[in-house]
Amino acid sequence: MKLEKQLSPMTVIWLFSLLSTIAGYGIAMLSTIRDYEGIAYMATGLVHLIVLVPSLQITGVRTRVLVCTSLLCALFPLWGFIIGIPCVTTWATLMCSFIWGLVLMVTLRRPAAVVVMLFVGLGANLALVFSESFSGSDMLYEPFGQLAPAYSAWYVLMFFAMPLIMYFKPAPRYKGDKVCPACGYSLEGLDAQPVCPECGTVRAA
Repeated sequence: MKLEKQLSPMTVIWLFSLLSTIAGYGIAMLSTIRDYEGIAYMATGLVHLIVLVPSLQITGVRTRVLVCTSLLCALFPLWGFIIGIPCVTTWATLMCSFIWGLVLMVTLRRPAAVVVMLFVGLGANLALVFSESFSGSDMLYEPFGQLAPAYSAWYVLMFFAMPLIMYFKPAPRYKGDKVCPACGYSLEGLDAQPVCPECGTVRAA
């Protein structure tokens, strides 16, 4: 992408995080309208992709990892609903955030993703608990729009979450000189290139 080549990696992450937050908040508000409730829920996974894809590209993941993770993200409404059943929906955002943190930890090679996403999930659940729409009853069969406070808070917190996760250096995927010692970017197939194409660090001879 030309935009990613012109801007620094963290600037790109902040930019796409902002776009994701705006789109996600809009989806949460759209879910409060009865006629658009189902469409809003199905679109949540696509909103996640706005910041996920650039993060995966900056990390330098393999194409199959990018495709599989993107597919898993797009199917978020399905596995999010399945997780919500045993959690009686009230704590679904916390569990979904935890599982999403595990996915990000593996694909982005950043263990801190689990901790960051747990805080995101907890914050979203607290927003639900203390919101006026929370009735204190079993919300499993309540309309998706009733969960708008939790999803709104989730997307607002994600504006800070993904940049925070990406601030951590990725764990090396390969041994030896196949990753940049400074940023962890994969250098496989770039043996003749003296500097890291990601951060510009000069490679040892």
